[in-house]
Amino acid sequence: MRCVRERAVPVALRHVLFLVVRLGLCIAGSLSLSAFGDEADTRPLTQPRQAEQTTPEAPIPLYVVSMMHAEDKQFFRNNRHALLTHARGLRELTGLFAAHGARLAFQPDWTFVEGVAKWEPELFDWLLEHGMGLDAHTHGTTFTLEEVAEQIRACVSDAEWRVRVGNGDFDRPRPRRANMFWPFARPWGADRTPYFDAVCAYKNPQTGVSDSAAVVWRPALHGDWHRHRSRVPLLYIGGGPLGALRHDFSVLSQALETGLSHRRRGCINVLYWHDSLHNYHSTPATAHRLQQWETALTNTFDPLVAQGKKIRWAAFSEIVDGYLELEGSPDFALQDGEVIEQISGPSNTPTSMQPLHP
Repeated sequence: MRCVRERAVPVALRHVLFLVVRLGLCIAGSLSLSAFGDEADTRPLTQPRQAEQTTPEAPIPLYVVSMMHAEDKQFFRNNRHALLTHARGLRELTGLFAAHGARLAFQPDWTFVEGVAKWEPELFDWLLEHGMGLDAHTHGTTFTLEEVAEQIRACVSDAEWRVRVGNGDFDRPRPRRANMFWPFARPWGADRTPYFDAVCAYKNPQTGVSDSAAVVWRPALHGDWHRHRSRVPLLYIGGGPLGALRHDFSVLSQALETGLSHRRRGCINVLYWHDSLHNYHSTPATAHRLQQWETALTNTFDPLVAQGKKIRWAAFSEIVDGYLELEGSPDFALQDGEVIEQISGPSNTPTSMQPLHP
């Protein structure tokens, strides 16, 4: 009996010691994992790890605006009925665009501005209140682009408002080695900055062919103006290949497809065309044009806007603001000295291109 009791004690002791050692190893292992910050690996195997969160790239918008000119026809300043008829067409088109959230950029020459001052003095204020753009346009036959802009400014009641974008007068005098944008970049006024923030819709004065670049950049003032120069204090707003919008509205869909397919990340991508105010010269003509626009806005533009990532209506001044904001961010892609490409598309050849005036 004594021998049995002497052997039983060591066996029980061994079991106790085994359990103590095992517990100690578990505690030590747990402490060692915590010390290296690897607590995530101590979770039960049945608990899955969370998937890594990825941020999708922001969509690239295509800024869209319908540009409209009123040319320097004498009947605008001499014929009250003619001025009011065209102004009524402009108001009706503005109402339609506003109802669809669309934007037009109205760019009158001096005779229309003079007629407005005499017979429709509230027209420009009304356009701005409805979210439309108001810019300057001239062929330089009587007044410079800056002088026309000052005439427009005098017809706007807001003393702080100014014309920020101009078009036309591209064949004005300049130094021998300077290109057509040099005059627009000259210092102006007390602050010695250019009069305009940007110019748009360059058209060769001899051939009538429009430029087809489709982004915003700072044009070189000597040599090839398609070269981006980051220190130039002037913007050029490219608008794609469409040019003049005449009777066939199907070209709008083609131009949109072209513009969307050529969007570039880190740039302000733009599409615009010229819809002349002279297309709204009578009540029947206006009614027909408005019906064309209603169909195009409803069937072509509105679905793209509703997607929230394809196109974005904006006046030229809003496009300028978008560029300045992007230029100051790390997402800006244009490199100093880079040459901006031309885009092929509808109405982009000398044979098919129509001048931007009637």
